[in-house]
Amino acid sequence: MHVRLAPQAKYLGIVHGPGRLFIKCTDELLAAGRKAMYATIRDLRVQKLHTPSVMMDCFNTYVRPVLSYSCQVWGPDMVHRYGLDFYTAIKDPMVQLQIDFMRMVVGAKLPPHALLFMELGQVPMQCHWAQLAFTFWNSIITSRK
Repeated sequence: MHVRLAPQAKYLGIVHGPGRLFIKCTDELLAAGRKAMYATIRDLRVQKLHTPSVMMDCFNTYVRPVLSYSCQVWGPDMVHRYGLDFYTAIKDPMVQLQIDFMRMVVGAKLPPHALLFMELGQVPMQCHWAQLAFTFWNSIITSRK
């Protein structure tokens, strides 16, 4: 009996397949995160919520989880690719989306990136992914004791 294998499979929205790196799912997550961001902006405008802290809370509640989905698996590769150095991290397309949202919050086109993150109390996505990945992997290690 000959079994035919599917060239790829989609599990919980993430496409997996032979030779496909886990980090490749970030393209799909970026597209989904962009949709979530625009929906969040629309909802904030409809509700007339313009307080920066509320707007960032909404981003962190509705958009950041989309951009971080399953980062425990692909996050270490992303952190390795862009590093935790601030000026390297901001080159990541997902962090660029985060920056676009923060620019909209403060109403400025080109504020210095470091000032933007500090003023809004944010960190680049890599820091969030690293924390989630390290927490996950540490829980696996401690559960084996």
